[in-house]
Amino acid sequence: MIKAIFTKLLKNNQKFNQKEEDYLKSFIQNDIVVIENNEFTLNSKYRVGVLKIESKIAVLEDLINEHKNIKLDFASLNGAYNNDLVLIKRVFNPRVKSKGKVIQVLHSSEHEVLVYLNNNEVYTVKESILLDHIKNRYKN
Repeated sequence: MIKAIFTKLLKNNQKFNQKEEDYLKSFIQNDIVVIENNEFTLNSKYRVGVLKIESKIAVLEDLINEHKNIKLDFASLNGAYNNDLVLIKRVFNPRVKSKGKVIQVLHSSEHEVLVYLNNNEVYTVKESILLDHIKNRYKN
């Protein structure tokens, strides 16, 4: 449902039902979604997509345009992992194309990951990514 809402938003399909509009209210308050002339649009500073993690890089795959994919650093994933639907804020770097930082995990996919604990923080074994959104489950 969440992916469908943001796909509609990116394709400028303005036919939102009341439940979808209620979901978007928190994004409107945080200036992530903007209303102009009764039309909802995503603020240009933000992107929504599916996170793909490969051997050395993480890539945000845009929902509607594969040419707008953005590379992410492992340190800026904020607990997101492979196949999660995430909201990122674009960070411009003059030497490189645009980069981004994960602001929120909108929907976490169900997957198993081998992790280890270090100072009550959960990290993945393969990529050493800090998984923020599950760290409170493993406190001593």
